[in-house]
Amino acid sequence: MKKFLSVLLSLVLLLSCVSVAASAEEKVTPLIIVPGYSASELYLDYGLETEEHVWGVQAKPIIDKVLERLGALGISLGMLGVGDKELLIKTVGDSVRELYGVLANNDDGTSKYNVTAALTDPATTTTKYFVDKYGEDSGMLHLPEINCHFASQIGGENIFNAHIDFRQGAIKCAQDLRRYVEAVKEYTGSDKVSLYGLSHGGMVVGVYLSLYGDLGDTESAVMFHPALRGAYFLKDIISRNLDIDFHTLVEYAQVGAFTETELEFLMVISRLGLINDLANALVEEVFDDIVGNWGSVWDFMPPECYEEYKEMYLDGVSNAKIIEASDKMHYEIMPNYTEAFKNAQAHGTRVSIISGTGRAVITGGQVNADGILACYSTSGSVCAPLGQRFCDGYKKTGANCSEPSHNHVSPSMEVDASYAYLPENTWFVDGQLHGQVWWDDYTKTLCSKLLFTDEIEDIYSSESFPQFEYSQNPKNEIHIQFDNAPVGFLSQESRGVYIKNLSKEHSIKVIGLTAKRSKLYFDTLTQKVIKAGETVYLPFRGEIPYINAAKDELTVSYIQMGTVSAAGTRTFDFTITGGEDVLYDAENPYCDADLADPFDKHIGGTKVDTILSFFGVKAFISSIYNWIMTYLKPIFKLVSAIKNR
Repeated sequence: MKKFLSVLLSLVLLLSCVSVAASAEEKVTPLIIVPGYSASELYLDYGLETEEHVWGVQAKPIIDKVLERLGALGISLGMLGVGDKELLIKTVGDSVRELYGVLANNDDGTSKYNVTAALTDPATTTTKYFVDKYGEDSGMLHLPEINCHFASQIGGENIFNAHIDFRQGAIKCAQDLRRYVEAVKEYTGSDKVSLYGLSHGGMVVGVYLSLYGDLGDTESAVMFHPALRGAYFLKDIISRNLDIDFHTLVEYAQVGAFTETELEFLMVISRLGLINDLANALVEEVFDDIVGNWGSVWDFMPPECYEEYKEMYLDGVSNAKIIEASDKMHYEIMPNYTEAFKNAQAHGTRVSIISGTGRAVITGGQVNADGILACYSTSGSVCAPLGQRFCDGYKKTGANCSEPSHNHVSPSMEVDASYAYLPENTWFVDGQLHGQVWWDDYTKTLCSKLLFTDEIEDIYSSESFPQFEYSQNPKNEIHIQFDNAPVGFLSQESRGVYIKNLSKEHSIKVIGLTAKRSKLYFDTLTQKVIKAGETVYLPFRGEIPYINAAKDELTVSYIQMGTVSAAGTRTFDFTITGGEDVLYDAENPYCDADLADPFDKHIGGTKVDTILSFFGVKAFISSIYNWIMTYLKPIFKLVSAIKNR
């Protein structure tokens, strides 16, 4: 994959150079990519004879350490077989300390050793430079897939990869970014730059706008899944309360490997019952020695538990500098993002946020998230507790949007974006895993338009880019949208649904569509196979409830051709609109997120339920059952009516 990306990127750079030369009069605003946590290269004694590359994409030191400790690892794995985890924990913990102990900080948050993010020269940090110098080994290139996409539009010589010491607090990182921005402007002769920040990089961009947004030299800033109000997973880690969500972990593996092949067989690992114990124990082994004095760790601490853990782990005297900086982050920066971002907008910066929703935190945290970061952190929105939603009839209540005609409640009725930092400039992708932009054509295109054009001023600028969307990477397999309505909504004027096959490899055959609330009948028996990338329109008949702001669910069952696990389902949450308002009980704001499944009324809690769940086919069988019953119920009613005459 790396070789393919490198070749592709080289071709893109060549073509972009030709296009730029042909239109030399067009001034391109430089783009600075601020990467996710731990993505920057760190060096010990940079520029000296003792220089050493101590952090970055380099497998050799890890392999050498494994070979060096092969005997100890073998013995510890043998002990693990008889239930003794301690030796393995100690062996791995010692290896981590030997490899990365050099990254430790002093009690005041400064680096204990002469370790720096030394790659700060714009001339040697462009995408073109890295590809030309390192070729297929350009591991120092940030986010190579999305980098390649951006390079195809503005040229690799106009993309700059910011390397920032991620151990430091976000304010210090933003100050370092400011110096890099000034250097890029001087190097390129440009008056402005654009910023793209992912995850921790999004936090740094957010702090940068808070500190320097009034300077007016940022043309556009896109924060993708930004850790603006910390990272909930850190609470799980520091509390030694890891409970890994293996289903989400497997999905990460699939998306990260760009494979449409099902990897659910990896779930067997979760049954070993050891991973969580080992992870929690390893945190105990290395936290104090390596990361405990990283300012970034404390900036990542969610506001609701910051004081508690600060009291537990930081000393008021020796750690005073860390506390001072992180207090400023939590009590001056975080509460004022809305004002800071609006100020940046007033000074000419196009500020946008893209947030993932609909997932639990992979470490076990039960909040609405993108698998890593909570939605309330990335967007500022108010979310219903995980597994619940706002009840039917709920309308937005946040003060950040006071326009009555604006609807900022998600189709799943789980997110109220009227509380978001920027309600009119924040997009949500339901089901999108953290940072997974490169395998999703929708978000790739959205990012490009937000960065490089002024086509999208806000969430109302384009019907193709509504505030709420469903994730569209090929692993999701299908996408739907009712006609005469935005994505995620069913209007009284809707008469059919568009179904898109997201796969880039396989055709699908839709065999059933079932809505839990609306009485909709779809003719799937005559529906032909949908080819990879193709969209078809499927009309329905039946009755749409004459209500407004009420949730429904549509489950699509399908067969994916040419795959081992061919049978699949995907359930889409949507909101019914255009009818009479449903009475909302503000004193009881939440209800179960999922509507009742008729299939569960018959098999719930039985052995059949257990067997279907074990083999992972319950959702598919349930969908087919509900689809069949949709057509049989009218017949049963007719027969019953005839009998009663």
